[in-house]
Amino acid sequence: MKEHYPARATVPQDWLVPPELQPDFLWEQDEQTRSERNVGREAIDLWCNRGHGERPAVIWMTTGEVVTFQELKEKSDHLAGALIELGVEVGDRLALRYSSQPAAIIAAVAAWKAGAAVVPIPAQARCSEIEFYLNDSAARWAIVLNEGDLYSELAAALPQTAVRRVVIGRKAPHQDGESLETLMNEGRADLAARVRTQADDLATVWHTGGTTGRPKATYHTHRRWLAAGRRLARTWGIQPGQVWLYGIPISNVAGLLGRFICTLQPGATLVEPENFSGVSVLQAIVAQQVTHLLAIPVTLSQLAQEVAGDRHALASVQQVYAPFLTTGAGDLYARWQELGHYLGNPLGSSIMCQWFIGPRADAILPPFALGKPVEGYEIRIVPIEGTSAEPLPAGEVGRVAARGPTGLTYWNRPELQRAEVNAGWTITDDLGRMDENGIFWFMGRLNNLVVTAGYKVVPGEVEEVLQQHPQVQEVAVVGLPDPLREQVVAAFVVLKDSKGDEALAQQLQQWCKERLAPYKYPRKIFFRDHLPRDPVGKVQIQTLIQQAADQPV
Repeated sequence: MKEHYPARATVPQDWLVPPELQPDFLWEQDEQTRSERNVGREAIDLWCNRGHGERPAVIWMTTGEVVTFQELKEKSDHLAGALIELGVEVGDRLALRYSSQPAAIIAAVAAWKAGAAVVPIPAQARCSEIEFYLNDSAARWAIVLNEGDLYSELAAALPQTAVRRVVIGRKAPHQDGESLETLMNEGRADLAARVRTQADDLATVWHTGGTTGRPKATYHTHRRWLAAGRRLARTWGIQPGQVWLYGIPISNVAGLLGRFICTLQPGATLVEPENFSGVSVLQAIVAQQVTHLLAIPVTLSQLAQEVAGDRHALASVQQVYAPFLTTGAGDLYARWQELGHYLGNPLGSSIMCQWFIGPRADAILPPFALGKPVEGYEIRIVPIEGTSAEPLPAGEVGRVAARGPTGLTYWNRPELQRAEVNAGWTITDDLGRMDENGIFWFMGRLNNLVVTAGYKVVPGEVEEVLQQHPQVQEVAVVGLPDPLREQVVAAFVVLKDSKGDEALAQQLQQWCKERLAPYKYPRKIFFRDHLPRDPVGKVQIQTLIQQAADQPV
């Protein structure tokens, strides 16, 4: 089955993927036939319509605020009405740059109800990166929190974009824009009910890391997003009464998606800790009796240390998910086993809009195994080289290919769409294998993409920044194994004239921090007289990794 996009003046039709280049979508009967769909209404309003509006939807530990599904509905209706009055139209892209708190949930829901597609802007992105995200998505509206540099960095980028108006949370008097709090209370709620979005209207446009150059945007529709939540709820047994702590910031693609498909859409309660440190997460677990936890290895390591063998502190927790976990985190896995918890290791992707492989509810798998496909998905391992979608035999390592109710659609990148969708299958950049029992195992990333603490870092992006430093002649960036972060970013630098020392290494790190999101800066820097190359001139990445192992910083 294929998508057929409504004609919207706000959406360049040639930026969307035509049916012949789309993956095959595997939808259930009602998903095929329902013409009107809206994530905001079906994720939040549905529970109010069923008489469950007084259930807690979001609990914010910073203030103790408890927001019910009914309050989410009412505030998002008011905000959606205000956005419509400002001029938001169906298909518009609305950028969201916020910290993890109830207002961010309300903003996303309101954007969908107004017909806009949400464009999450990472909280750690700097001005030049934000400018790219806004221009690449052709965003015309933005909602941002006036906290730290969330607003200031976005405001600095605005003059070079087509953004028409900004809505600001905790707006200061001197700032140019609308007050989010005022709009949430005074917007015309009746206007939201008049907007009709089709199943194949855009719900989100977001950016994913790549192997070279700048991040690439993909998009997903209301139909796909809602189908993802339905399948995941069945597979993981997500239901009302559960209390989830989702340990990925909402400004991250996975953080925005997971708060809906893992929690709110299936009717569970979401707990937002003060931050994602072990101390704050443990406080939230104990205070709110969290039943399900999803967190990255860094948080889980800190949490295990805080618990310090006291299993009672985690007595309410029924399931722990640890995405991005690799065999290099054996100590972390063992520590959680001592605490009485098996770490589920799901595999997901922003291009799929889903955790599409993972443990089923109550399943116990071998350590570090991903598990089996989420309900409604078909997974196969295909050759690393070329574009074949033919499956490899069990045990062989290859690229993970998937098809199901969601799939890859690039935003305005037809050349990539042709390369990464074949015979109806989305060919991911993840490497894996399937054993004789049909269980999938993660084997790394394609093309040396660095994944650090759950964030994807494109080596070429860091190399470009370092190359601009006046003392740098040549540089290669790689990922080195790390037991907590999975990998750390490392740079091998050839200097022009000077000799490398610790002071210069720190200077280069600061150079990167000022120009890139902090998680992208190289935590390790090695100075070299030259970079090893193969006969055709390519830098030998594996040689550099081995050198780092032989001579650690």
